[in-house]
Amino acid sequence: MRLSLSIFLFLNILLSQSVNISVDKNRVQEGDVIKFIIETSGAKNFPKINLDKLKNNFDFHGGPYEQTSIEYKNGKMNETKTLTWLLSPKVIGRVIIPSLKGSIDAKNFSSKPIIIEVGKDPKSSTNSVFIIAEIDKENVYLGEQITLTYKLYK
Repeated sequence: MRLSLSIFLFLNILLSQSVNISVDKNRVQEGDVIKFIIETSGAKNFPKINLDKLKNNFDFHGGPYEQTSIEYKNGKMNETKTLTWLLSPKVIGRVIIPSLKGSIDAKNFSSKPIIIEVGKDPKSSTNSVFIIAEIDKENVYLGEQITLTYKLYK
């Protein structure tokens, strides 16, 4: 379940461009990893965004991962481009992903701040190791290939 914490921005009504900036969860334990996701619809290119504001409060564990999805429904094409980063908060308590500014197809956009609540993990230690399994698709057809990726974090 992905919790959308930002605003949809309509950049060009004729092309129906929209940008959605979100995280997969807004409550985590110390040492957990969150997905920071920028999803665009109706755009020709991937968005350009400066994430330097995140370096004070988050460690980057991966990304940007690019994904393009093209869907045809009733003869109409819908193209979605997604950028994903894996982040882990550096501090305990309330951590804020500040308002970020970027551009896509020569149009500017900005996001709303996203609040992440980070709790103390009673079992945490400096030598903790965890693994995450991810699939590239959640809805598939019979016989369609899916990719399962395991990621080991220390």
